[in-house]
Amino acid sequence: MQNVTTIWDMPVRLFHWALVICVLITLYTGFLGEEWLLNWHVSAGYLIAVFMVFRLFWGFMGSRYSRFSSFKPSLSKAWVYVQNYRKGRGDPYVGHNPAGAFFVYFVIGLLVMLSLSGFILLGGVEKQGVLAPYVSFATGLSFKVIHEALGFALLGLILLHLLGVLVHELKGEKLVLSMIHGQKSDVPEEKSDEGALRFLLFWCVLPVFVLLALYLFNQPFQQTLSTSRIYENECGDCHHAFHPSLLPQESWEHIMAGLDDHFGEDATLDEGSFLVIQDYLKANNAWKWDTEAANNLRLDLFEQPARITASPFWRYRHEAIAEEFFSHKKIESKTNCAGCHQDALVGTFYDQNINLPDVVKKGKSNE
Repeated sequence: MQNVTTIWDMPVRLFHWALVICVLITLYTGFLGEEWLLNWHVSAGYLIAVFMVFRLFWGFMGSRYSRFSSFKPSLSKAWVYVQNYRKGRGDPYVGHNPAGAFFVYFVIGLLVMLSLSGFILLGGVEKQGVLAPYVSFATGLSFKVIHEALGFALLGLILLHLLGVLVHELKGEKLVLSMIHGQKSDVPEEKSDEGALRFLLFWCVLPVFVLLALYLFNQPFQQTLSTSRIYENECGDCHHAFHPSLLPQESWEHIMAGLDDHFGEDATLDEGSFLVIQDYLKANNAWKWDTEAANNLRLDLFEQPARITASPFWRYRHEAIAEEFFSHKKIESKTNCAGCHQDALVGTFYDQNINLPDVVKKGKSNE
């Protein structure tokens, strides 16, 4: 008769499968998903960060085989175990074997670094999340390559993990089932220490991590930039009133100096309105904001300083959209930013606020 012993406690099993789901979401939305799925990526990333905090806590307070003391990392022992396992001499381990133990520490460290780099990238480039008020665009952008490299490293580790699980499964070790019901067979029978006290501890600390997750989720995704009613009324009367952070001061001065021939129209203003709008544009031009759009557009307009749509940055970000779609009745023209960007009027242009009309998504023309 086989010995069946409970090894993995319920909190660790819940942690494992919840982490699997969140990691899959972040990998898909990060590598394959469209930009407007950013909310899904961020939400799953926040949960991963919370899970890491919980796992570090449970690594000291959980049941025996959940605690770090039961599987101390050792690269040399991991290597010896792998070599012995290949030769069919691998001894069975009740908890994590040396290779698995080293892998667990590596994954936890990698996910912690991914979470931190993600917070910095989100706060600096997207101006969202807990670090948005403290991280500059330049700093956030410098972490983009790091975050992506860590993502590829995680993908590689996952493939390695799946390969290891497959090898063990082919040899009759039911690792997947063990992580579902928490039990292992054909191991030395031991008394489980997953008692009522630890079970109570888990349900006592769980609300703390739920509150932490809610705190992260409730960080404002919108930073309201200043607006001017006079500017919106005068400039928005004929076309979309571009947020002043989309052009540098030099471009706005060029535009204001040529209102009598404003793209073929006479847009002359009375002196009072002219001065108010001029001061507003000066105070809120692209050099005054640290958004992604402002940082890219203020350095991009040389040949046609008054045309946002002529900038290399704008063309790059819209290259996947066919030319004829901009004339569709739901979009009207390239200058109608609000046709797809729900937050165009406040100048944030968050990825998750992109709402392409169905005609663009389906690839249909205006016919």
